[in-house]
Amino acid sequence: MAVLLSHCGWAPSALWSRSPQRRRTVARRIGRITGRSPSCRSRPADVAREASILLLAVPDDALAGMAVELAAACPRMSGRVVLHLSGVAGLTPLLPLRERGASTGSLHPLAVLSSRLPQPDLLRGAGFAVDGQPRARSMARRLARDLGGRPFSIDARRRPLYHLAASLVANDVLAIFHLAHQALCKAGLAEREAHQILVHLLQGTATALAQTPAEKALTGPVSRGDAGTLARHLSAAPDARTASAHRLLSLVLVDMARAGDRLGEATARRLRRLLAPSAGVGKDGG
Repeated sequence: MAVLLSHCGWAPSALWSRSPQRRRTVARRIGRITGRSPSCRSRPADVAREASILLLAVPDDALAGMAVELAAACPRMSGRVVLHLSGVAGLTPLLPLRERGASTGSLHPLAVLSSRLPQPDLLRGAGFAVDGQPRARSMARRLARDLGGRPFSIDARRRPLYHLAASLVANDVLAIFHLAHQALCKAGLAEREAHQILVHLLQGTATALAQTPAEKALTGPVSRGDAGTLARHLSAAPDARTASAHRLLSLVLVDMARAGDRLGEATARRLRRLLAPSAGVGKDGG
């Protein structure tokens, strides 16, 4: 986030990371962008003492402890904005900092942020869930827009549901990809070739989704009502886990196909019977 903000006119003044090498690398990258490298601090409190806007990019389970640590080290935080980047957490973990006078909020980019140093336009067009006290919320919206994103609000009580949706697309898809990759390799393809082929296929799915609703983008045996093909899939599944995943997801696809008028009710019932968990599993499941 520090690197991305540097690309759009912000100049981070100080950094902390659990990895000293990581913070030095990020500081050098920012220095090449802005002409001035931020200072690398050995403790989070050292950053908090000098920052007017503080971004907490820590694991969700560490957020409350971090807030307590910073509040103890910085008893006066009036005029400062503190934003966490968690998707699931509300504002409660930041209460110790709010009690010290900080305006607290959240800024969650709905995007895939890997450990690699990002390209400048990574968050262009991405959604940002923002929340917080008025000043913090205003700053979060400003940062989101400067990054090229689209800020929106989520009720704090529904943040777990929101984050579930994000995880289904950003994370669970990788589990599906992993199962597909294993199946292709067992079918005889080399690992690299299997990876490249599946990436191309996944990109095609994403392109279709960018142009039409999921129900309209649906292809494959479920959309055609091909019960025989689905039965062959389940029989060929290399293990029970793959078969179970395919069953559950195909049941969702049946509902989607019905909603999109791709299947008649009689065909949908036939597919649901085939896909019912009691109908059996893959090769290793018996």
